[in-house]
Amino acid sequence: MIVEVKAFFKNNVANIITFLRIPFAVAMLFFAPFSVCFWVFYFCGGITDIIDGIVARKMHQESVFGAKLDSVADFVFAIAIAIVAVGILFFRYGCGV
Repeated sequence: MIVEVKAFFKNNVANIITFLRIPFAVAMLFFAPFSVCFWVFYFCGGITDIIDGIVARKMHQESVFGAKLDSVADFVFAIAIAIVAVGILFFRYGCGV
């Protein structure tokens, strides 16, 4: 059983790194914009975006699923940033209706 778990993680390192971007994006929504915690999660999300492709190519783990997961994670991250930006524009600067 432990060998199977180790093999799973070893064979899916790139996908795990990619998946981590989603919780980082969601976590950004729970902290004040531009706070230290916000920047930590933003930075971690950015780093996962950079290294997941590198890891996939180096470890020969490229897959259609990984490419789609990367697109979904990018989309979730972008939506989280958009929510933060809209919140700043509408609530901080009074651009609301």
